[in-house]
Amino acid sequence: MLPGRLVAVIPRIVHPRFKRTDKIAFGQGESARPLRIFVDGETVPDSPELEILQKFANHGAVEVIGTDARFANLLRVGTYDARGAFTSWDIEFSGGGRLHSGVGGASTPEIGRRHSQPGQEARAERAMVMAKGAADHGADAFVTTDPLILNEAWVNDANPMSGGEAVALLGLFLRTREDFAIDIGDKWRYNFDRALFYWVLLRANLILRHMMSRGQPCRDARELVAILRNTIHQEALRTITWQSGGTRSERVIVPAGIETDLEATVARVGTPAAFGLSRQRDGRLYIDPGVYIEAILPSVFAALNGVMEATPVESLPGVNPAELLTAPPDDETFNAKTRQRIRLLGGIG
Repeated sequence: MLPGRLVAVIPRIVHPRFKRTDKIAFGQGESARPLRIFVDGETVPDSPELEILQKFANHGAVEVIGTDARFANLLRVGTYDARGAFTSWDIEFSGGGRLHSGVGGASTPEIGRRHSQPGQEARAERAMVMAKGAADHGADAFVTTDPLILNEAWVNDANPMSGGEAVALLGLFLRTREDFAIDIGDKWRYNFDRALFYWVLLRANLILRHMMSRGQPCRDARELVAILRNTIHQEALRTITWQSGGTRSERVIVPAGIETDLEATVARVGTPAAFGLSRQRDGRLYIDPGVYIEAILPSVFAALNGVMEATPVESLPGVNPAELLTAPPDDETFNAKTRQRIRLLGGIG
């Protein structure tokens, strides 16, 4: 990620703007397709995050495609053919199927060479072609640690991201389908229901100590939610559609009565742009709801932690301090590996 860039708990994904897309991973009914994840095996080492991606490759609604023997679906990227002006880009699927394709033109490998570190020209060329091919084939995530890919605007359509971000995206995808699986094998799966999943996630996240006094980070997190939430007692929030560069997006008009409070709170924790706020020519304040929600989630989780950690539950009526748990139980539901996996799927690394 670029220095100073706000890292979302769950990354936003980009759909190709210049070609028709009939089906998307987060679609409903006939417009839905599997979540498609490509992994740059040359830069991604073994990790708990990668283990989860490999496990969920057994899920019928998830496709995981990698570049080495750790992956059942194998991506092979060739070398640039100057005569044909293309680079071969092929997939061998675990079921025996094959996809023969290529990335056309000389510009993509040339960009890789031009922006590579000295001595890394071949690797950079291959990485750029790998990501461009993934974008052409509808990648919802391209997992890599290569700074060239993570920082290069030419491959944004491949949705480059870290392993942790890809697992968080996977978790969100599954939850939109009411699927709370946490482990999957060739012929078995381990499921929680909704309530148990979020209970384990909640308990796994009790880690910070903050108070809710005015001006403190946790109070600011509360205000970032409450200022807008309290408008439900007023006239409904209005939206406006913006269109630019062939893309359409929705903005919410911030009611004039809360503009000052919202801007003041945001100014204490970041910049207006990082929270999706912008004041336009008409003098009104607008908010991009997707950016705003992503920006406030980390501080909201921290505030919840602080309140729960600071609550003196041992003094509540009917509570026996000797019977209070000082740590999560180490049983099948709350063991360390399960808690870690649910945190990653829940987008809390």
